[in-house]
Amino acid sequence: MKKARVFAVSGFANTGKTTLIERIIPILRLKGYSVAVIKSTQEDVLPPKHKDTRRYLENAVEPVILLGPNTTTIRYMKRLSLRRIIDAVDAELILIEGLKNIRVPRVFMTGNEQPNSEDIPQTTLALITWGEVSWAEDMSIPVVNANELDRIVAIIEQHAVSQEDIVERPM
Repeated sequence: MKKARVFAVSGFANTGKTTLIERIIPILRLKGYSVAVIKSTQEDVLPPKHKDTRRYLENAVEPVILLGPNTTTIRYMKRLSLRRIIDAVDAELILIEGLKNIRVPRVFMTGNEQPNSEDIPQTTLALITWGEVSWAEDMSIPVVNANELDRIVAIIEQHAVSQEDIVERPM
């Protein structure tokens, strides 16, 4: 199993976190990294009622593992710790989407809205926008355009932390 390095892309809702991650993954792969993504969501995603998988989960069998022709899906009826998930992932670089309250280096997506300083997690290395913003000079950390993919990838490469360094305490 490879030792992973971890970096987060966080931000306000609907600011392009997924879009940014989708755009940087091919660059990271071209550089030779194996990449995994952990996405935080406010929804529990469950299989449809009256399907076998749901019946197993409702009978407290965990995990339920589905082996498809080309995929494997593992389902639990509880939220696993981030540390446990990271330890199980076989990738060199794990990008976390969301999870603003964990101590992981990150970039923070703002759309084009100026964030209040209290909204910016302490571990934020740069704010990411989708256009030119008049407030960039007012910020104490760099403001980077989302189209500056090489600059964002360089931040990730320089600051991603080892999986052993992950701390799951709130900031």
